[in-house]
Amino acid sequence: MKTDFEHIVIGLGGLGSAAAYWLSRRAGNEVLGLEQFELGHIRGESQDHSRIIRLSYHTPQYVRLAQQAYDAWGELEQDANEILIVKTGGLDLWPENPAIPMSDYTNSLQACNIPY
Repeated sequence: MKTDFEHIVIGLGGLGSAAAYWLSRRAGNEVLGLEQFELGHIRGESQDHSRIIRLSYHTPQYVRLAQQAYDAWGELEQDANEILIVKTGGLDLWPENPAIPMSDYTNSLQACNIPY
């Protein structure tokens, strides 16, 4: 039984398990993940069954970060041979005179070649 590891990830919630997964792709069996609770417990920050990735952000940097998230989930889907992301449309609504103008969003989408 292996007892020495180059990398140890403590906490295997959403972020910890992602860190362990991506790190293990580089470091192989030199990664150990430790979690104090059983699988499916209700004490985590991301225990719900769904999340959202959206491309509608007011800066191109956030749009690109979201695009990278889609790419990363796509790699995970290929590794798992399982569909994990369901893409749908979105609807963004603005009040009159918003703190961040709608044009900031549309400019970001245009800068990143995102149809809207």
